[in-house]
Amino acid sequence: MSKPTLWIINQYASTPDTGMGGRSFYIGRELVNLGWEVIIVASASHHLLGKPLQLTDWYKIENHNGLKFVWLRMPSYKGAHSKKRIYGWFKFSSTLKKLQLIDLPKPSHILQSSPSPIPFYGARKLAKRYKAKLIFEVRDIWPLSLVQIGNKSPNHPFIKFLQYTEDYAYKHADIVISNLKFAWKHMITRGMEKSKFHWIPNGYSEEEFAKPEPLSPEFIAKFPKDKLIVGYAGTLGLANNLFPLLDAAELLKEHKDIHIVLVGEGKLKQELIDYANSKNLENVSFLNRVTKSQIPSVYKMFDICFMSLVREDVFKYGISPNKLFEYLAAGKPIIYAVDSGEFKPVEEAKCGITVTSGNFNDIAQAVLDFKIQSDSEKATLGSNAHNYAKANYEYYSLSKKMESILLGS
Repeated sequence: MSKPTLWIINQYASTPDTGMGGRSFYIGRELVNLGWEVIIVASASHHLLGKPLQLTDWYKIENHNGLKFVWLRMPSYKGAHSKKRIYGWFKFSSTLKKLQLIDLPKPSHILQSSPSPIPFYGARKLAKRYKAKLIFEVRDIWPLSLVQIGNKSPNHPFIKFLQYTEDYAYKHADIVISNLKFAWKHMITRGMEKSKFHWIPNGYSEEEFAKPEPLSPEFIAKFPKDKLIVGYAGTLGLANNLFPLLDAAELLKEHKDIHIVLVGEGKLKQELIDYANSKNLENVSFLNRVTKSQIPSVYKMFDICFMSLVREDVFKYGISPNKLFEYLAAGKPIIYAVDSGEFKPVEEAKCGITVTSGNFNDIAQAVLDFKIQSDSEKATLGSNAHNYAKANYEYYSLSKKMESILLGS
């Protein structure tokens, strides 16, 4: 009997060496360990790659311990908001038909992963050619997120086209998977049959957390000693709603034993730095991003992990940022400043304090509440976090769930 074969078409996929690894890489790797043949098809040039690939041909195949990557040469662009990025969605989709020219194992299943739904057109053509089951994976609800968070008009012609494409994908996919637990409530309003829907959240790699890459002495030296470190690691962007954290830092100025550290890059980084400087926030530090394999070492430097998102209606369908599950896996107490509807991970895990998104007074008070806790109390919260992550979000378990869904189709 031949192996089941899954093609994951994710334009923004990466490996831990080229980017942040992410969902496609880790689930793909675990499926390989379960006996699957897995090929990830990705762009060799996109804004989430720390190390874009230089291709001399239109494609390049790499083997990562049995997990195959097919990198497609795409136009390079600068930043997530570049118009060239939009062109790349169509270019990537149209290039998918050329995969039949490569000697690849015939897929039994083809999964197209968003956020952009446009490559679904190319994925569907491949599925029809190979008579494969077609899966639409929604990691961000477009165009709803673009309208609510990006302030795009729902009447813009391109947004209307994206809406048509989203609806088309729900109609023609055999299976719809999302990392957003309650996304089905939106999807059924766009014509999806509820029976198609399955929830598989993002997760974390227990192996990477067990053996993290150490930080450089120079990086470690930037953390103040003998202080309660409230840390954030990730993208410094609009959706992450980090200005209220700086406003909370202003309220905490007199508490010299508390320090806030933000690690990462993003469109708003300089604005955040300028804002902190304008308020003379000596209790706030900004550090540059680290590699994916060093992230667990960063979390070890935090006493409290901070998670925040803007208040938008779209988040009532759930959230699934990688940092949430990594925070849990790191075994640290969490301040959760997110309004995520029925999805209440920190309350369920009993591992921290949930506050209203954007309320800097509540954020400051949560920090002070943690300050007066004993080390053993914080350790209990951290243990709760790790146990909850291991039971619900380790990528091996998520991959078993993925296998069950695919083989049950």
